[in-house]
Amino acid sequence: MLRYPFLWGGKVYDCTTEFFTGTLIRPGALPVAVSDDSSLNLGPVWVPVTEVRETFGYHQSILDVILSLMDPCIKSPEKSVLCAFSAFKGTLTAAEACSVAARIARDSGWQATELPLADGGRGSLDLWLNGLRSAGSPWRVLDVRTVDPLGRPAVARIGMADAQDGHPEVFVESAECLGLHLIGQPNPATAIASSSRGLGILLRDLSRRFPQGTTVRVALGDSAVSDCGLGMLQALGFKILIRNKDQIEAIEEAAFNATLMADIAGIEPPSGDSEAGKDLRALRSFKWTVLCDVAHPLCGQGGAARVFAPQKGALPLQVQALEAGFKNVARIFDGFGGRVRWAVAPHGGSSGGVAAAMGAVLGASLVSGSGWLLDYSGFDGLLATHRLVMTGEGASDDQSCGPAGDVSGTGKAAFVCVSRSLAAGIRTELVSGRVRLDEWPAWVREFLAGATACGQDPDAPSALRAAVSARIASRPGGESTGVNRQSRKKPGSRD
Repeated sequence: MLRYPFLWGGKVYDCTTEFFTGTLIRPGALPVAVSDDSSLNLGPVWVPVTEVRETFGYHQSILDVILSLMDPCIKSPEKSVLCAFSAFKGTLTAAEACSVAARIARDSGWQATELPLADGGRGSLDLWLNGLRSAGSPWRVLDVRTVDPLGRPAVARIGMADAQDGHPEVFVESAECLGLHLIGQPNPATAIASSSRGLGILLRDLSRRFPQGTTVRVALGDSAVSDCGLGMLQALGFKILIRNKDQIEAIEEAAFNATLMADIAGIEPPSGDSEAGKDLRALRSFKWTVLCDVAHPLCGQGGAARVFAPQKGALPLQVQALEAGFKNVARIFDGFGGRVRWAVAPHGGSSGGVAAAMGAVLGASLVSGSGWLLDYSGFDGLLATHRLVMTGEGASDDQSCGPAGDVSGTGKAAFVCVSRSLAAGIRTELVSGRVRLDEWPAWVREFLAGATACGQDPDAPSALRAAVSARIASRPGGESTGVNRQSRKKPGSRD
């Protein structure tokens, strides 16, 4: 008998399974009813021994027990590769990159499994929906009218699934209304004008659409904004008070831009009897998890302003103004209750500080988007069924890993994939558009079998095909890295 936690439809259940061995005398000798639940009585299904790892790889504990009942000499196919790519932004989606790599592997005689990756940015909603499809869980996609980072009308998709406790589960990909791709080429003007207001409009829609106790997961990443979530708070009815000479007055939504954050004197919630106050009360009853694409805090050398604002078009002087504004807003968030210091809290800098605002105002839990989505996809179980992992992204550099090279699951999806694969003793190849691993942890760089830059070729599929083909050709089989996942310790681990 095995007791284990089981992830299904995004929720974890405590399960017990009993395993039996026997000898098949003739077809149909096994009982047809395998459960008291008639909906689960699908009858016996025979699985060839060569497909056991693939079939049961979704859960390592189950796979371990089944393998212990089988001939110990049965192994994973020598030439089996897990193609787990993130998006090559602007050129290839994660699914397209996985498809390109898997096709090359299969043409070379390898068995290949495709697993698109996401970390909280674009593609996270589709990954979540694919998990529901695979599990056979009912789901729907709803359209919500909102605005983009520059205030223009937009429509954002949200996902919804039914839960066993009667409350729906909702998944929001914030890039649907905050994404950098929505503003075109970033520039100094959009760097300070882009607002998170669209997400606030979407959240108010949720407050009226779903009952109290609803589970909501918000994926943050790939955003154009650097406003500490203040646009979102204004849309939720919060009043932003700003110093104007000797006066303190509320600033209108249309007049707000990110460079004013250093002058904010206070942030006041809507009155309890107002419509906004009722909506906020409903939102605070929800169970929030924020899937953050980065672990960077709001402030400091590795903070969101200094690391990510330049990517959104900010000039050096604007970055200085944003840093001062982030520090000021973080102090105000500290006064919202709790013991979190928002200037330095991990993940608080995700989406230009939207994560910190959701944590401070809604009590949301901030977690690694990469880690959560890899777990949701059954990544660790798939590792046990493959001899080689091939992963990559548009650019593998110092921003791929968490602050100070943290390997606990806080970096971008491709980095976390590499870290977990190597820690499990699986040969790992990294093929990205651009590769610069100077800031990656030494133990990860030490065991990377190959890190290949396929370049910024306008014909991205061709560039990726050529790079993957070269890496596959250099691997006659799926030999292990020699890293024992039971004995290998990551930096900072304890006995």
